[in-house]
Amino acid sequence: MLPESLPVIKLSSWKEKFAKLVEETPYRPKARPDKTVLAEPEHQSSSTSKSRDSISDKELQERWAEFLQVLEQNGQARLASHLRLCKLIEARAKTLKLTCTSRVTYETLLDELYILSEGARTFYQANVRFEMNLDKTVSAAKEEHSLEARFKALAEKSELVRYLITEFGAELSY
Repeated sequence: MLPESLPVIKLSSWKEKFAKLVEETPYRPKARPDKTVLAEPEHQSSSTSKSRDSISDKELQERWAEFLQVLEQNGQARLASHLRLCKLIEARAKTLKLTCTSRVTYETLLDELYILSEGARTFYQANVRFEMNLDKTVSAAKEEHSLEARFKALAEKSELVRYLITEFGAELSY
């Protein structure tokens, strides 16, 4: 039994508010095509006619900068800028291997991998795969000097900052 002095939280009201928020949000995740749609013969024939069976590793590497420019021109400037922050390590067997030094860039590219793959397939006219790695040594060094890390270190050292955080909910604002 709960003591009567504790407030009762009605989860149903939160559920209603959350449902309303989800309905009204402008953000919608990118939908992947249904597998049954890809299995239709007319859709398959149109995609295979555009797609080449092979592409040379040399062509993949040589046209990388051009691919980034085409992404920008097609309204994917944010995606292209994240790709520029990564290093193209290798192009082999229709696979582009990238190393990212920023966790944000790495996670963004993973989230947008479907869009990235579709753009590459259209540009190279071949099914191109992406293999991405996060260089944890460089990303850890960057995080060590980030604003958040410095704020956390200051909060650990300074009694005044700790007081502001606990009493007023102070947080880093950029």
